[in-house]
Amino acid sequence: MIQHRMQSGRFGDAASAGLASAWLCARLLLSAPICCRGQKAHADLFAEWAHAQGVSLHPALQLRRDRATGERGLHATTAVAPSEELAIAPMSALLGSWSAPPWLHAALEREVPDAAVRAMVALASSLAAEVARGPSSPHAAYLAGLPTPEDEAQQGPGIAWPPEALALLPRRLQMRARLAQQSLKDVLGGTVLPAAQRTAGAEKEGFSQQSFSWERFLWAYGIACSRSFNISSFTNFPADFTGLFLFPAGDFLNHDPDASVAYVYEPDSREVVIRTLMPIRGGREACNNYGPQLANEELLMGWGFLLGSEHDVVYLPLPRPKAEAAQKLEFLQRIGLRLHPVEPGLDDPTRVAGLYRVGSGGAPVAQTAQDLTEFWCVLVAGPREFQALSSSTGLAAASAPARICSGAGFEELRGRALAALRNRLRQASSKMLSTGDETRLAALASEGGGAAAAAAAAPASAGADAAREALALRLRHAQRELLRAVERAL
Repeated sequence: MIQHRMQSGRFGDAASAGLASAWLCARLLLSAPICCRGQKAHADLFAEWAHAQGVSLHPALQLRRDRATGERGLHATTAVAPSEELAIAPMSALLGSWSAPPWLHAALEREVPDAAVRAMVALASSLAAEVARGPSSPHAAYLAGLPTPEDEAQQGPGIAWPPEALALLPRRLQMRARLAQQSLKDVLGGTVLPAAQRTAGAEKEGFSQQSFSWERFLWAYGIACSRSFNISSFTNFPADFTGLFLFPAGDFLNHDPDASVAYVYEPDSREVVIRTLMPIRGGREACNNYGPQLANEELLMGWGFLLGSEHDVVYLPLPRPKAEAAQKLEFLQRIGLRLHPVEPGLDDPTRVAGLYRVGSGGAPVAQTAQDLTEFWCVLVAGPREFQALSSSTGLAAASAPARICSGAGFEELRGRALAALRNRLRQASSKMLSTGDETRLAALASEGGGAAAAAAAAPASAGADAAREALALRLRHAQRELLRAVERAL
């Protein structure tokens, strides 16, 4: 009989502990190894390591492929009750940003002002160094289950895609990824490698020029982005202890925006725990929740996958008024139009007033159409027209968003605004997909059962390049359709 995990964080008996380790073995049998390549015993080595370290899964969880999607995940063979622990690992089994050597922490602290960047670089550096150590690394058995830089079955998170793959993405995401990669490359070449060269014994710790090539460091950064946990998400950690870490077994859990889990640190046993807060029926997948409001473009860039169309979003840059800009923008804010701030390096604040979020988490399509119409009415209004708009009844105080530019006397202004807005939406949507892109997407969709399924079908059929292409085309198609839906609603 399988016994469920107890609240203490321990399995009920030795048999169920062994069963949990067996499920951990299954992950290695389905993965491409980094260390110990070609050794059939690497799964057994991982099981031994996990058992020795105290890394374990709930005994009801089995790693297998979903019949509908083909994705691997942890599925419950029997029901799992709320408050039961899905995964647990002691601090000694974790590979964290704190694992980086003191000389690297000192260099990052001195030269990299952003604490979040320091933590990510420290974790990626620790990972790259441990991989370079090969079988001598204390984490070798865990590292053996991670996808390798050469693994053609793994497309990886968009933020770590190579240049030819980045070119497939929507322009904003291309620019965002390239800026992030350039910043990372600057830290690698300007801080990490020089610090290693100045430090005696750094090469023995895995910090050699060869092991820290740009390609391998970018791979490590992608692993850190897509698999790491933040200490700040866990309860009970001391307030002054911060950082990121890789969680063996915990990273088997896929994302579900409806999943409810708790991240807990047990100070007495020095263990990190992921606990379900909702019942999991037998046969259903046990999942983590990376964030309930994450849009598809965030999921693609951070983790390398997409969810359904309800998570699609596109950010539309809105032009800054050329005349009376401050007064017009203050008026738009007063009537309830909310804009996301411009992104440094991507938008020119002298030309872009802000970003309007179309889609997931934003206003419904009809509301979006109305908001953008009102923005363009204010944008194209001349001095007298703007004075008339701003003095309209009911607009003197900040309250519920008022409707403007729809009454008598504003017909001509509204007509100009709608014409300009339609032109802007058509320009933006036409840049999303070329004729060749349309043809390629149609071919992928015919193989995968539709545009939304194309990305899911490609990885199994043609490797990482086709997977990245399908994901990028699927996202661009979705963003174009969002803009077209707004245009139809005008």
